[in-house]
Amino acid sequence: MRWKADQLEHVPCDLCQSHSDVLFHVRGDGMKVVQCSQCGLVYLNPRPKPEFIRDLYQQQYFENPGGNEGIGYSAYIEQAAQPFTFYAMRQRLRLLGAYVRLKGANCLEIGCATGEMCCVINRCGGNVLGVDVSEEAVAIARKRYPHLDFRVATVEDLPESVQYDVIFGFELIEHTLSPKRFMKEVAARLRPGGTVVLSTPNLECGRRVGFDRWLGFLQSFEHLYYFTPDTLSAVAETAGLTMHDWYTSGGNGIVEDTKPVSRYPRLKRVLTRLGLYSTVKTLHRALARPKIVFERQGKQHNLLAILRRSQKH
Repeated sequence: MRWKADQLEHVPCDLCQSHSDVLFHVRGDGMKVVQCSQCGLVYLNPRPKPEFIRDLYQQQYFENPGGNEGIGYSAYIEQAAQPFTFYAMRQRLRLLGAYVRLKGANCLEIGCATGEMCCVINRCGGNVLGVDVSEEAVAIARKRYPHLDFRVATVEDLPESVQYDVIFGFELIEHTLSPKRFMKEVAARLRPGGTVVLSTPNLECGRRVGFDRWLGFLQSFEHLYYFTPDTLSAVAETAGLTMHDWYTSGGNGIVEDTKPVSRYPRLKRVLTRLGLYSTVKTLHRALARPKIVFERQGKQHNLLAILRRSQKH
């Protein structure tokens, strides 16, 4: 997607409000990524105005393959991808078992999409609410898991009087207009001593493999912020949250074009006529994914952060 000049706005650094920044990288869509000269936060500037950002998260967002204009995902919608989504979620919760106790816990997932993580949390004994801004995604979640509670809402829409033991937000904070405000809203709904689990692309991975090859700058062009463990920790501290530990996963973050079906144009045409092309492509991508390996404080593509709120609050 190519933005017009009147659709963009310049913004200060969300973390320290400085207007002093330097060019960090030019993304694959031509948009400029800058770094704050004061605190080091990396973000898109200029960026699309809020009303245009909201328009991105419609049904098509969850039906795009990610490479089509670099925005959106297909795996959330495809029924065929569910087993692999469940596998990834179970692996995350297995790792997090050393940090959180889900049985009997009051849990919240922000950005729940079609509800697979909420289903896994529920199977582990947690009481869970899933919220998402996409009406289409929530409708699918309700249909797939009618025994669970899903709502079209943001974290700001939820009452602060209801406190959660564990709050999850996967691949979410990089989309927010203000990570600092988002973190404060999350902390306000977390009980003292509670845990927040966030994931986001790891900028340090891009630095290691080269930003011209890094997935984070070649796809997912709806992302507004890019975090290292240090800058994510700094944002969390503004809300009274402490980085307790962090892991990375997802491999080297280098875009690899497997093109499983496009090598066989006749097969592609047949699958397209049968309405199976998207499903086959999704299955191939899921099967081609390497085993999930978590490295404590490593430099892989995905950053998984465990944040804690003090008991004193």
